[in-house]
Amino acid sequence: MLAVEGARTSLLGLYAAIFMLIALEIKFELSSLMREKAFERGGIKSSQSGQSNSANFPAKMRFLQQRRASMVPTFTIKRMAAEGAWMPAVGNVATVMCFAICLILNVTLTGGSNRAIFLLAPILLLLNQDTYFVAGFGDKQRDFPVTVVITSYLVLTGLHNIWEEVWHGNAGWGLEIGGPDVFFAVKNVALLILTFPSHILFNQFVWSYTKQKDMAPLLTLPLNLPAIIITDVIKVKILGLLGRIYSLAQYLISRQQYLSGLRYI
Repeated sequence: MLAVEGARTSLLGLYAAIFMLIALEIKFELSSLMREKAFERGGIKSSQSGQSNSANFPAKMRFLQQRRASMVPTFTIKRMAAEGAWMPAVGNVATVMCFAICLILNVTLTGGSNRAIFLLAPILLLLNQDTYFVAGFGDKQRDFPVTVVITSYLVLTGLHNIWEEVWHGNAGWGLEIGGPDVFFAVKNVALLILTFPSHILFNQFVWSYTKQKDMAPLLTLPLNLPAIIITDVIKVKILGLLGRIYSLAQYLISRQQYLSGLRYI
């Protein structure tokens, strides 16, 4: 049985490595195509401007030519996917499969390590924009899958840990009115819910990167403190620490965007 389990684990690791290589190769190919198209477009623009200057076109003709060149749509992965390209969708499937297999290996080998999600979530940076699965996804939202997966994983596993503590195997639920199991479950679930505002605000900010009210992340900052101090579940404590980090990071980034906008004005 141990030999069979070891073979299954090795096979899963091999599949994860293959999917990772496919995702990396497609990401590299798409980046190369983007650079080539950008260079070609830049060369066409420079040649057109050179021709217009050498021919001594009137100012009105040069303006119309420059406007026509600027109206040409840029080459993007979304446009390429809309034209029927299969590489972005295949790269996304390979990325998701690699991440899912790595999560299974984490549960099998480590029993669900808390630190593993911080090493596995960056795999989702290999996601691409396509018209089949993530149509609204782009370079602006490339960090969103990482943050939302970390939050979702910690919330779900935290709830699972609370459920394990109050479920006593074949004896069933050990919940009595006013008993220690009821107090444990209510306390830790409430502390888990207190961490939600910081994570929700930060994930919304990472998706849009639009400036929000400076007071919003600061108001949610103290809500994470009870989860750090009082909780009995380590994943709830990690969510509280992340919530404080997210609130401070959101405030500093929003402040920097505001100051950069003032300098631009």
